[in-house]
Amino acid sequence: VVVDEFRVLAEELPEFLAGLVRVAAVGRSLGVHLVLATQRPAGVVSADLRANVNLRIALRVRDRADSLDVLETPEAAELPEGRPGLALLRTGTAPPRRVQVAPAAPGAGVGDRDGAAPPATAPAAEPVADAWSGWRRLQAPTTSVGAESGLGALPALLARVAEEDGERPLRVWRPPLPERVARDAAPGAWALADRPETQSQEPVTWPAAGHLVVVGAARTGRTTALRSLLAACGPCWLYVVDLGRGLEGTEVADHPGLRAWVGPGDTAHGLRVLERVAQVVERRSGATSEGGSPVVLAVDGWDRLLEAYRDVGGGRARDLLLRILRDGPGAGVAVLLTGGRSLLAGPVAAEVPEVWALHLHDPADLVLAGLRRHQVPSDQPPGRAVRTRDGLVAQVLLPQPGPDGQHPAAPPPTGPPPPRLESLPSSVTLAEGWAVGGDEATSLPAPSGSVLVLGPPTSGVTSTLAALAAARSASPAGAQPLHVGADDAGPRGLERLERALQDHTGTVVVDDVHLLAGTRAEDLLLGWAGRTAGDLLVGGDLEACSGLFRGLVVEVARRRTGVVLQPAQPGQGALLGVRLPVDDRKVPGRGVLVERGRCTPIQVAVRPQAGP
Repeated sequence: VVVDEFRVLAEELPEFLAGLVRVAAVGRSLGVHLVLATQRPAGVVSADLRANVNLRIALRVRDRADSLDVLETPEAAELPEGRPGLALLRTGTAPPRRVQVAPAAPGAGVGDRDGAAPPATAPAAEPVADAWSGWRRLQAPTTSVGAESGLGALPALLARVAEEDGERPLRVWRPPLPERVARDAAPGAWALADRPETQSQEPVTWPAAGHLVVVGAARTGRTTALRSLLAACGPCWLYVVDLGRGLEGTEVADHPGLRAWVGPGDTAHGLRVLERVAQVVERRSGATSEGGSPVVLAVDGWDRLLEAYRDVGGGRARDLLLRILRDGPGAGVAVLLTGGRSLLAGPVAAEVPEVWALHLHDPADLVLAGLRRHQVPSDQPPGRAVRTRDGLVAQVLLPQPGPDGQHPAAPPPTGPPPPRLESLPSSVTLAEGWAVGGDEATSLPAPSGSVLVLGPPTSGVTSTLAALAAARSASPAGAQPLHVGADDAGPRGLERLERALQDHTGTVVVDDVHLLAGTRAEDLLLGWAGRTAGDLLVGGDLEACSGLFRGLVVEVARRRTGVVLQPAQPGQGALLGVRLPVDDRKVPGRGVLVERGRCTPIQVAVRPQAGP
């Protein structure tokens, strides 16, 4: 075992020095030899180390104290200058002897590092017999060191000499972890860990039995680590929040247990996913046992989630995630989180037992996370992670497709499936229904009775009224609805409206109802609604109608059934007696269906197909 500059080793890894003393004490009897070299031995050559080192060599040193530490005599400080390689050698208790150290590179002179001849007065160099087995062979004409010379070439030369003697050198440590490890190198694992204390490299598994966090700077392998973790966790039900689009097009999208996928820019869907997972935690916690596979919530991009969901539902997303982290382990729900340095501290870190850190721009962050300074890796290529609770270093396994170019399929989960949640489409036609919505974005039946439709300009109020009217006309008992607009508030319109309402018993569609407030037309419609069993489909501007306290809008709102398009605030459902979920995607026809206090996100067919 050759240690160059062991003083630096002793300062940076003080506990390692005890291991060197142990090697020096028992190594010789086991065929293990220790070679230590340093420029400043003062203070690091302990009495235990000196007692177990028989051969000591001191080149010229500057201070007498350094010579005393090595040889127990000050003579090494008195060696003449201009004689590189001149040294004092001492074995046991014998007095020191002058020796001339042979150069490692063949052809170099003994007196000068550049090959200059030694002074004429220099004594003939006499090799020390058997100081190292095969040392004299280094100067043999058949030995070549290649382009590198000096101490850097010494390990290769010694290994070559040992092989020529028919012996392979003892490998004290296993090779370091490679920078790229394929997944088939450790089946069932997500990383390969290095354990120098047991001279082994062993797979690291994650059975989805607890939360796990992967921290790192950008482009250090966070998303790849998440993919490897999901491939190694076994059968599970999976919810994915992919805020960086790093998982799109990967094998994660084909996971057999996938129940929801949240992309960037769809905060309403993401909030619904977190709410449903929190409900799963609550249900499973209250039940004795549901059995089946665990539920995994994978969030790729904690920092992006905080930024995107900060103003959604009053910060509800963060509160829901913290609740899942706190109560999930007892309910068989595990969370996989990736993100930056902010995950190393705060409420998230307090709830997560397993934190792995990839490369961070500031190594001090790892010290603050609990690592000791000597446990902070000096080099972290992409995918090299260190566990913050004990300093274990591992290399993340890379996804590896099979011979057909496809990734191996994950095993299907078992047991009762949790809710499935689909993102709402950006557009719907009447061929798919008047609207699609709910957790699985399926076609919805048209609400019965009178319905209030509210929304800001260009949000699709008129199209929603048309879609509802078309859905009712298509029913077996459906009749053509009567359409009423702002033009019916004039003299001619009132006369026509009054005649039309006398015998009409079906549905009346009223658009721009806020423009009829306080008019004779509104009184006619209220009178018709009071004496018949017909239904009213009433639509108007959200802001204008919210300020009305009587009239047709308030009368229809008492039924607590309606559609609110593109709400900007939860309080805009006050007319219908609810707080609305807010969707930041301002798509025409995107809104919330309210049915007696129950809110369902929907996408309305805003461009009904023309009839034959």
